[in-house]
Amino acid sequence: MISEKISCKEARDYLAALFDVEPEERTKQRVLSHLANCSACGAEKEALEEVWRQIGALPDVAVPAHLRDKIISRIKEMLLAEKPARVRMGWEDWLPKPLAAIAGAIAVTFFTLWVLRRVTAFEEFSYEAIFLFSALFAGISTGLFLAATGSLAGISPRWQWAARISLLSLALTMVGTLFCPEMSLIMWWESLPPGQLLLALGRAISHLMFGVVYAFLPFFVAFLILGRKVKEDLLWQAIAGGIFFLFLLLPAIYLQAWPLSMGVFVSWAAGSLLGSFMGGLSGVSFYRRGFWRYAAGA
Repeated sequence: MISEKISCKEARDYLAALFDVEPEERTKQRVLSHLANCSACGAEKEALEEVWRQIGALPDVAVPAHLRDKIISRIKEMLLAEKPARVRMGWEDWLPKPLAAIAGAIAVTFFTLWVLRRVTAFEEFSYEAIFLFSALFAGISTGLFLAATGSLAGISPRWQWAARISLLSLALTMVGTLFCPEMSLIMWWESLPPGQLLLALGRAISHLMFGVVYAFLPFFVAFLILGRKVKEDLLWQAIAGGIFFLFLLLPAIYLQAWPLSMGVFVSWAAGSLLGSFMGGLSGVSFYRRGFWRYAAGA
């Protein structure tokens, strides 16, 4: 609240209001009282009055049509910019992240089972074994989907990206498996010249190398797709993503290798671990050498 006696600064702040708008009567009287007793502020009031008289004496000038249109257009742009942007609802607004993660895991489980059904003799398994496989795979993929969507409390972004890379690697693996002939992947591998050559050195070596190829290609491609978005240490992401990827692959590998022998499963799993590790290191090297910059500029 302003006191009965006001300062020069306060009086000068109210000077424009005396000519522009009608101030509160009590305030007006205090300002006028100050001006009557302060020569400096009185002189400033007279100068301001002269300015207003000069402005009032200026002739009316018609605004050019193009300038008027430009000003109106600019005002409309400013008004539109001040309007609140339309809120776009993302998928998380319609479906909470935990439910979306569970739905994604179920979809991936069914898709994986459908793909593996084409290259695996399911009739050789009991319903209990298939159910156990499905439950194990669904549980692992659900955990990774929860991590990938940030649904777990306190989850670090580095875990999210590692989970995303592993899930994309699995998707690429299953898509690649769709192009496999109507036989098991092991049989298909052993029918190829590289598989036949390595089979001569021993079945364990052949399946070990098959595991390398099986995991390397999809993991390397997934790392190239998502690696540029990773903000944390790339090497850590490669190792963590590779381990997650292997956990996703183990049930699928066991399902396909079970009719053969435990040695096939172990060799295949060991090769997949080595393949994902090599794929991750290759991806890290790719980014650290800046190859992606050349690819983007090409």
